[in-house]
Amino acid sequence: MQGISNKKVLITAGATGIGKATAIALMNAGAQVHVCDIDAAALEVFKQQYPQLSTSVTNVTQPDAVAQMFDLLDRVFSGKLDFLVNNAGISGPAGPLESLDIDAWKATFDVNLHATFYVSKHAIPLLKQQGGAIMNLSSTAGLFGYPMRSPYACAKWAIVGLSKTMAM
Repeated sequence: MQGISNKKVLITAGATGIGKATAIALMNAGAQVHVCDIDAAALEVFKQQYPQLSTSVTNVTQPDAVAQMFDLLDRVFSGKLDFLVNNAGISGPAGPLESLDIDAWKATFDVNLHATFYVSKHAIPLLKQQGGAIMNLSSTAGLFGYPMRSPYACAKWAIVGLSKTMAM
């Protein structure tokens, strides 16, 4: 990856899976990476494997927690941010729409959509200063739908719309 060395990167839900793989690739390319996640144990293991990694236990569905994380990032990255990877997401409930639990529906939107908004809202001013960029992870479900996964498909569809609007 060219042009990544010394860039400051925030990855949400980066302690495992796609987020962790992205963080490792970026660190290997020389980026300074901060990973937030709600899984404190997974963050600790990741931090032990990669001591240069900056981490915080953060519930990105909570606006106050996101604000606190950005206070930390201000110190860690000296007020700079070059790249944001909005990776947080859950699969949510499955089943016919009429049988879905309302709280599970809301939780899916909180993680898959609202968290992207909360984090991006704080990141955009910093990214503008650096000429930075945002990567919002969606899914083919956000383009074509997904049988029996209405909240997931709807939230991922909304991420596509949010991403297109943010780019304008």
